[in-house]
Amino acid sequence: LRRVFQLNGFRFNKDVREGESGYDVGEVLFHSVSRINHSCEPNLEFDVFWREEERTVGIRVRATEAIAAGEEVNISYLPQKVREKLSGQERRRMLKQSWLFHCRCARCVEELAA
Repeated sequence: LRRVFQLNGFRFNKDVREGESGYDVGEVLFHSVSRINHSCEPNLEFDVFWREEERTVGIRVRATEAIAAGEEVNISYLPQKVREKLSGQERRRMLKQSWLFHCRCARCVEELAA
């Protein structure tokens, strides 16, 4: 069960700041969103947030560009700040280490072919 959360869960910290006790220990699964594949150039972004009224965690997913009918939708499993500073080889290493797959998104294929 731990592996399911590790590979498909979203981190949630609510008000806990990086470096504080309890930071980066909460994870949540979302039935539909947890099934979205990764790309290093995603066409969706997401925001995990606290729903005070329901006292539960929610997620918002937004398109970052126009998406054609039949086009695959994807998110990045890596934060944008991380994606921007790492090479394709470094991103692929992180994805393999944390999510157990070799990234074959268009960006990685193009960068590694150059």
